[in-house]
Amino acid sequence: IDLVLEKTNEKFNKLIETNLLLYGQQIEKGSRSKELLKEAADKRKVEIKSHLDFEIKSIEETHKKRITQIEAMIEHLSDDSKFDSSKAFSSSMLINIIISLVVFIIGGFADGFMGSDSVGNDTFFSTMLGGIKWGGIIFLLGTIVAFFSSISAIWERANKKQKLIREISVRKKIKEKTIKEIKRDYSEKIEAFEDQLRRKEKSLDRDIESLEKDREMKANQLREENFKVVEKYKDKLIKIKLV
Repeated sequence: IDLVLEKTNEKFNKLIETNLLLYGQQIEKGSRSKELLKEAADKRKVEIKSHLDFEIKSIEETHKKRITQIEAMIEHLSDDSKFDSSKAFSSSMLINIIISLVVFIIGGFADGFMGSDSVGNDTFFSTMLGGIKWGGIIFLLGTIVAFFSSISAIWERANKKQKLIREISVRKKIKEKTIKEIKRDYSEKIEAFEDQLRRKEKSLDRDIESLEKDREMKANQLREENFKVVEKYKDKLIKIKLV
């Protein structure tokens, strides 16, 4: 009787394993889905981070290139003739000398021939005196103009330098603001992505947990049925043996 019951139990145990095999496969499939989901999520995070790094690098290189150009412009401002005070003064003085000479000649002759009734030395003296007078006035005015043109060149250079420095400052602020916005967008994307990932993982966990509960219930049900059948079969065997 014991041997028969043992064989019967083995048969029912194999039947239980066969019935529970589908649950095991589904649970294994769910666990594998979680692994694949995690792998895909990690890969996607790397892609998003790589894209972020590329954007930040591109922005930094663009602004760095422009800032370098501006710094070079600041460094070579003195090489620009319109910002060179000595050249501005020299150019103005050259024009001043030429105009003063012209005025010296014209003014001298005008005073010499129109302001004197005599000829000879008096006329020459009057011409020279008139030329010196008018030429000197023009030369003095021209020197003042040259002085102010030199100051103007210095002021324009300083003003241009300040504008370029402000542009550098503005570009740095724009760069920082742009990078900050990109990083914020990146954080929001990652947060939304991780939230979606958590929901999918929870859904898979619920499915796996449900399958495990169903498998346990099915196993208990089959064991109970097996126990009843074996007990019934055992009673019959005992009765047959008694007979």
